[in-house]
Amino acid sequence: MWSFGNRIIRWMTTKFTKPTNDEALQRNSEVERHLKIERKNANKTYKILLLGAGESGKSTVIKQMRILYSGGFSEGERRDTRAVIYDNMISAFKALLDIMSVENIGFGTDSAKPSADLITKTEPNDFAERSSLGEALSDAMRCLWMDSGFQIAVARSHDLPFHENMLYFYNSIDLVSTPGWIPCDQDFLQARFRTTGIAETTFKLGATNLRMVDVGGQRSERKKWIHCFEDVSCMIFVAAISGYDQRTAEDPNANQMHEAFILFDLLVNSEHFKHTPIILFLNKIDIFKKKLAVSPLSQYYADFTGCNTDLYAAASLFRPHELLTSWKKQDVITLSLGLSYLQTQSYEWNVGYREARDAYEPGIGGQKFSCTSFHPKPRPIR
Repeated sequence: MWSFGNRIIRWMTTKFTKPTNDEALQRNSEVERHLKIERKNANKTYKILLLGAGESGKSTVIKQMRILYSGGFSEGERRDTRAVIYDNMISAFKALLDIMSVENIGFGTDSAKPSADLITKTEPNDFAERSSLGEALSDAMRCLWMDSGFQIAVARSHDLPFHENMLYFYNSIDLVSTPGWIPCDQDFLQARFRTTGIAETTFKLGATNLRMVDVGGQRSERKKWIHCFEDVSCMIFVAAISGYDQRTAEDPNANQMHEAFILFDLLVNSEHFKHTPIILFLNKIDIFKKKLAVSPLSQYYADFTGCNTDLYAAASLFRPHELLTSWKKQDVITLSLGLSYLQTQSYEWNVGYREARDAYEPGIGGQKFSCTSFHPKPRPIR
């Protein structure tokens, strides 16, 4: 099974090699010519621009690539990530308490109120020097989690971006609250970092260098993107397909998937990317599959007439040419499930589905990978 990185490298370095028109060339010469081209391309550096709306999972893609191809994370980085995870957990519990307040949900028992007060008074900066969540906070979380009123709020939080992250870490609360705990790779992938500004990560896959540039997806960060558009070999746009029922962090009235496709529409039709290969990465398919059972797709998309629990029928709704308002390349866009492609004179469209947080199944086949691309040939920056 091909990995994500190997697939990109093969796509960039070998897929577009032109066959010779001279049939008189001997087979050995032909093989040598191809090897020479591959060696030349392999020594190039490709700049990959990673874009997407907020909560799309871009940072998780970067983290996964580091785990798979760049030696992972140092112990210092893992230690520093503890504070991020503790903040994630406290922020999630505070948001659930806000739901209870707004929707007038009472606690099942009075014993939960002191725990709620402790959570409410805790600030993110409190975790900067901690090596564990602490007994008092972990006990408060356990107490709240057992409360019937709090569980009503949990059930109503499926449309909030922290939901899956919160469930993951709460299920590991005994480990997370242990003094000296060090996050593992999967913990690192689950931690929610907000990308601000521009972050660049370099990978070396064989003899090929990749520079992956990640820029903040929130609306306030997008004005910074223009400086990243030069010398781009390809652009990866990440969209969380699980965001069909979620609101954006900036605007409680804006749907995440609508926001993502509006932004993708803007970028794919931009003059900046007129000659740039583009990959549409439909992310978080595992969360999407879980949500379908409790959050019917037809509730958010009236034109969906399929079975709400059918993964393939539901995912097929997200065809860009159906969701976008102005698509200049409609004649070459085809989206289907699984791994398929449509070739035209100058573009290719590949489709599949992938969950970025799965660091140990990075293959391209089946349901695990999502990559939609059209191109002319990608250009190395040197």
